[in-house]
Amino acid sequence: MADVLTQAQIDEMLKNVAMGAEPIVAAKEETKIKEYDFRAPKKFTKEQIKVLDSIFENYARLLSSYLTGLLRLYCRVSLVNIEEQRYSEFNNALPDYVMMGMVDMGIKNEEVSETNVIVQISNAITYTMIDRLLGGKGEYRDTNRDFTEIEITIMNDVMKSFAELLKEP
Repeated sequence: MADVLTQAQIDEMLKNVAMGAEPIVAAKEETKIKEYDFRAPKKFTKEQIKVLDSIFENYARLLSSYLTGLLRLYCRVSLVNIEEQRYSEFNNALPDYVMMGMVDMGIKNEEVSETNVIVQISNAITYTMIDRLLGGKGEYRDTNRDFTEIEITIMNDVMKSFAELLKEP
């Protein structure tokens, strides 16, 4: 709460202003200034990262169950880490051919302007899943090629299921 001035202090300040003197303002305590990098802003606090961690730990358990049933093979999904980075850095690190999907989180809040997230699955996992879904052993050979329309259609359905699973956590 702001400091309250006594009547004597107010009268003295008015007298000084009337005489043309500069008003004397008590020196405030020096505030700590935190450096902020506008080129790479941090949008998430540590508390928000912890909340995201718990949400995606729950999501990983749901995804493990889903993939185990879908592929008829024991699957374990685990959260390795959560990191914040610029989209340009993320985009530059991607391989030439990649399976990626956009998911609308469905958040209806005036404070949140963007509610889309990007889901990216590595090519090795994508080709293994496709081979397994088409009756194979889950082996892949050439991951440095473009996806066929059949593969894209199969993974489109899988990605929609991934997005549906995201509603619960």
